[in-house]
Amino acid sequence: MAEATQFTWTHKELLTLMVKDKGIHEGRWMLLINYGMLAGNFGATEAELSPGMVVAIASLGIQREAPGQAAPPGLVVDAAVENPAPKSGRAQRVSASTERQPPSSQSPPDAPESSSPPAPSRRARPTLRRRT
Repeated sequence: MAEATQFTWTHKELLTLMVKDKGIHEGRWMLLINYGMLAGNFGATEAELSPGMVVAIASLGIQREAPGQAAPPGLVVDAAVENPAPKSGRAQRVSASTERQPPSSQSPPDAPESSSPPAPSRRARPTLRRRT
């Protein structure tokens, strides 16, 4: 039998895996996607260049549903259903400590606020596509 080389998940399956991985047992959670964008000129030849944009997924995460703003049911998983808390008192303490930790994408509280977007991870380079 051939070895599997590819696996795919629906967004709800991915959400369930992430909620279980972080030990979250309460709340409604949805997928969070951070995008990076880069503008440039694209075309088969220099005479055919046109302005365009490249959009890349920079990171994936989960975000708790905001109070009073119900997300569409197909986009949300309920952690209490998908990852119910164990009955022991120790597990509840672990769950509470997990909830208090800010996501890794948040800046520390003492970081200065910036209104400019973050610097790109690598320098942009012009793209010229040629037909072969």
